Amino acid sequence: MDALDPILDDVARLAAELSVTLEAGDRFRGLAVLDRDACLGFGLSGPVARAAGLDLDRRALGYCDYPRLFRPVQPRTAGDAHARFQVLIDELGCSVDMIRAAASLAEAQPGEVSTRLSRRLKVPEGEHRTEIEAPWGIAGCLMVSRGGQTPWRVALRTPSSSNLSALGTALLGAREDQVADVVASLGYTVGDADK
Repeated sequence: MDALDPILDDVARLAAELSVTLEAGDRFRGLAVLDRDACLGFGLSGPVARAAGLDLDRRALGYCDYPRLFRPVQPRTAGDAHARFQVLIDELGCSVDMIRAAASLAEAQPGEVSTRLSRRLKVPEGEHRTEIEAPWGIAGCLMVSRGGQTPWRVALRTPSSSNLSALGTALLGAREDQVADVVASLGYTVGDADK
């Protein structure tokens, strides 16, 4: 746990530096605007939606131990690349705070912190849905089971797919030299999008 402090200090310092750098320029202001309605239309969540004033963060619903740890990011309303980068930078600071809080809770627990997991899971018969807040937004899973160890059907909803679906709209009006900035501001993971 002691090794965490220098790393978290570095991340907090980096977040402060990034914030100063972002606010010093206008490179991303007004670029690739995706307003609240566009976010709802494309099913956008996470930092992209929070940058447009739409806060759908699943951690606020209190799964796992988030009720004791969660510190929400201040949503923005501009919906542009600048607002998306502001949200992402703010998320660094919030993550540092949540990791420090989790470390404090772990240190306060007597003994070793561990959980044994079964090697085999039996999914109860029926249809099961769940959602979590992933780094780029809401990740969902639908599982249909007949009661055995192997589900009959599994479907995933990834935030990267939604973010990339809005790329065409976000690129409207952008110059060729701004394409990389637009793509970077939406956030995606290749493996997440290629499912």
